[in-house]
Amino acid sequence: MTTPTTTRQQQEEDEPGSGTGLSPADLRLLWQLALRLQQSHDVARAEAVVSEMTAGSDPSPALRRAIEATLAPAIDAIRDRERLQRLAICDPLTGLYNRRFMEEELSRRMPELSRVGQPMAVAMLDLDHFRSYNEDHGHLAGDLVLRSLAVLLEGFGLEHDVPCRYGGDEFVLIMPNATATDAAARLEPLREQLSQTGIHHIGRLLKPVTASIGVAEFPRHAAGVLAMLDAADAALYRAKKAGRNRICLGGLQPQNLAPADSRATFS
Repeated sequence: MTTPTTTRQQQEEDEPGSGTGLSPADLRLLWQLALRLQQSHDVARAEAVVSEMTAGSDPSPALRRAIEATLAPAIDAIRDRERLQRLAICDPLTGLYNRRFMEEELSRRMPELSRVGQPMAVAMLDLDHFRSYNEDHGHLAGDLVLRSLAVLLEGFGLEHDVPCRYGGDEFVLIMPNATATDAAARLEPLREQLSQTGIHHIGRLLKPVTASIGVAEFPRHAAGVLAMLDAADAALYRAKKAGRNRICLGGLQPQNLAPADSRATFS
């Protein structure tokens, strides 16, 4: 004969969540939470989902533990996904965006700026005599120089500028809503600071390096990604040919950009 106690125990064992301290409503919340977390693309959004779904309630200790157990692996997965995405679009040495991202960003920006009639400058920077610098001081010192330039690029750029490592000792700075003249004026302090910044390596202060910079303007000098990069590269080549450690802008008419002592010129 079944006793009332035995019947109650059997019912509790048959109920979802029995033995966990969770009610059917708690389990429904956890299920919905797990689905929402799968759709979250960053940690802040995942935490906001939890706050939103538990707002106005006082979760039991068991439910809090279950939420934490659900949230922790979701956040780990989001961070893993972010880390993989960053590896795919960033240069591992400098932390700047890589060439693949740069080309995709230019492809995305050009139609947007064309619709609103705004320009965009693309600056290509190349370190002067970098090969001999590596040979004289070693590749570790060269890596320090590359990282130092990356820091300068990030510090001098505006919020919407996009610094990228193009490859080797070449860098590209995407500058939306800027003309080539605007870009050159903003890059001149960077060129000057780089030429005056020594590199500390193994207890020694190494000589500063300089950079040559070529700037092209969309759509004035080119209307496509490859054409823009070619225009910036051509201006960079002219900067090298003119004596290095200077800025040259794409264009047909040579003229001074600013004061006579400025190293930024049209070429």
